[in-house]
Amino acid sequence: MNFEFRDESLNARDPFLTTKDGSIAKRPPSQTRNFQSNFSGPIIRNKLSLNLNVRRFFNENTNTIRATLPGTDGVSQFYSAPSISPNQNRNVNARSQFAINKNNTLFVNYQNQHQQRLNQGPGQFTLQDRAADSLSRNSEFQMRETAILTKSIVHETRFEYRKDYSQTNPRVIGQALNVLDSFNSGGGQNNSLSNNRTAEFANLLMYSGKKWTVKTGFQALNRMNHSTQQNNFLGTYTFSSLADYIANRPLQFTRTSGNPLLDDNQLELASFIQSDWKVAKKFNLSWGARYEAQTNISDYNNFDPRIGFAYELTKTLALRGGAGIFHQRLDLFIVENLFRLDGTRQQQVIVAYPSYQPGCETTASCNPLLNGFGTVLPTPPPTVRTRASNLVTPYTENASLSLEKALPTRYPLVSQPQ
Repeated sequence: MNFEFRDESLNARDPFLTTKDGSIAKRPPSQTRNFQSNFSGPIIRNKLSLNLNVRRFFNENTNTIRATLPGTDGVSQFYSAPSISPNQNRNVNARSQFAINKNNTLFVNYQNQHQQRLNQGPGQFTLQDRAADSLSRNSEFQMRETAILTKSIVHETRFEYRKDYSQTNPRVIGQALNVLDSFNSGGGQNNSLSNNRTAEFANLLMYSGKKWTVKTGFQALNRMNHSTQQNNFLGTYTFSSLADYIANRPLQFTRTSGNPLLDDNQLELASFIQSDWKVAKKFNLSWGARYEAQTNISDYNNFDPRIGFAYELTKTLALRGGAGIFHQRLDLFIVENLFRLDGTRQQQVIVAYPSYQPGCETTASCNPLLNGFGTVLPTPPPTVRTRASNLVTPYTENASLSLEKALPTRYPLVSQPQ
């Protein structure tokens, strides 16, 4: 077990954190209290073992707000203030190994994590009213069984289930103002909640001979996500400079509306085979292939061949090379954005050079479509994200060739003093 403690007395003063007279301010309060422990040993001798790790971390991170604000007399003024963000993390991890019999072994792993972050967001140009609190809880269960079928064949089965929960709540509800290179204020507008689950099953078969080694297997991964997002549902005004903000000339207004709920799934499948052949005493040849498929995209041409070799020129010189194709998966985060901003479930509107009335963001009475004559302009069409008809998963073609030389043993890697 060990425990760590520190506070602001060990921190250097921040030159950007100044008082009204321009001098460097005192160190803001900050504290770290970390505790972690590890217990391991046999539960049943030569049969069952356990490794338990418990951690609790508490850290107060200090950010400095360095913004430029409009003064009462029309002259801009520099604003500096500390922002403290407490972060608490609790983690429990347990690993166990059980010898079923002479040839079968079961491995079990469980992990649970709880994290709370307060007052996140303020710092640099972002003021304190944009702060938000977040909470996340993650749990994961893994089980793996290894069977030695013969002296040359090993079979392995793996199952994993994971659950991720996260929630973010802004401290101030209201429209947002972004003045580029000066300050960001207004409501956080990052209200969100997600509850995601993942189930994975994998199977692996390995053969090891004197000159030939083969590995083959498959993997199935099912992602089940449930989320609620109300990001920018009240709208954000963007000003290109502090002068435009003083003159009430916004550059852009954006707002998202619609249904914040979304449930989506994605099934990912993969299989592979890999072979290593010792052709001669000094020459090894490797070849293999991998195939992947997934839902949410109609692209099934994802066959990836790969080949490599190693040739020993001398006892200290070897030539290695290889080439292969590697496909990437369509991330579920991209799919969620396609579903969420399809123009039906949610609508995102962008208004260029909107109207703006000073202080209206605090009373929620801003109308970006109101022109100078008091007439309401028509609403522009929403921004829609669509899927290309010929969308395919991207891939890369990689090739390498290297010449490796071992240093003579009589020359030390680090020179010794004379």
